[in-house]
Amino acid sequence: IIKPDSIVCVQIARPMEAAVRAATIQMMDWLVTDYGFSQTDAYCFVSTCPDFRINVYQMCDIGGLNFVVGAEVPKRYL
Repeated sequence: IIKPDSIVCVQIARPMEAAVRAATIQMMDWLVTDYGFSQTDAYCFVSTCPDFRINVYQMCDIGGLNFVVGAEVPKRYL
């Protein structure tokens, strides 16, 4: 998702840790592919950037629903 001030990678999985991991890996891949980061730089960036966020959009455990999370990076760092 490209928002006016940030980019977001959304993933759905169960357990929530799997969704967070997948969204973070997808974000790192996006940084490498579209923004010219090396793999090492992308990993270091998401590991240390104070404005990198993991947002939880759905956390209901009703009827076997999965967790929906998004990894978000402000565009000012890109």
